[in-house]
Amino acid sequence: MRTMILTAMILTLLAGLALAQDQTPPRSIKEQPVVSTSKALSADEMDTVQRNNELRLAKNEEMNTRLATEQTIVAQLVTELEASVTTSDRRAIQLRIQEAKQQTMVDLLAIQLKYARLGNHDEQAQLLEERIARLEEGLDRPQTPSTTLRSNRSSSQDGR
Repeated sequence: MRTMILTAMILTLLAGLALAQDQTPPRSIKEQPVVSTSKALSADEMDTVQRNNELRLAKNEEMNTRLATEQTIVAQLVTELEASVTTSDRRAIQLRIQEAKQQTMVDLLAIQLKYARLGNHDEQAQLLEERIARLEEGLDRPQTPSTTLRSNRSSSQDGR
């Protein structure tokens, strides 16, 4: 019985190999004809692409620098927090950390706004201006630990 099964398997394998040799192999990816659906870019379009790339790189560098500054500030505040003794000092330092992070958010949006204007992205610039204004309204309000706690509770209850 085993011999018959092995023989059947070998015959099936050999038949499959024979059929595979009769078929022509598909062309490799390198041999496939390239069909381009995009048109060639004009010199003006190439200049625009190059300018946008340069602006994006500069924006990213500026944003990374700002984030590094925030990390330094927060690290200093965390050191102060660890050394603080009283609860009121801890709360005050925690508020300073929160304010530093909020200011970083505003600064990052301002950087994006600057580059949106440079790139003539007016709609994006308008949206960024509105968002910055909303965030700055929140920064201008005096924060106390009790209002911070209430706003955090309401945010967590809303599922945010």
